[in-house]
Amino acid sequence: MAKDNLTMVDVTNVLRGGVVDPAEFESGSWRYRVRTARIAVIVALRSETELRVVTAWRMSP
Repeated sequence: MAKDNLTMVDVTNVLRGGVVDPAEFESGSWRYRVRTARIAVIVALRSETELRVVTAWRMSP
């Protein structure tokens, strides 16, 4: 996130309006890629009400 100058507001906006790709099992947890045309975010669900942002990056133009 820091490398691409992304904030939690950017991540929240992607989670609200992005497309969710099928889950992938990696490092002991299911991870989901949520993406818009400009930003991708990888999250892992910790419980029914909590998630962890694994990484996020800005897409190349």
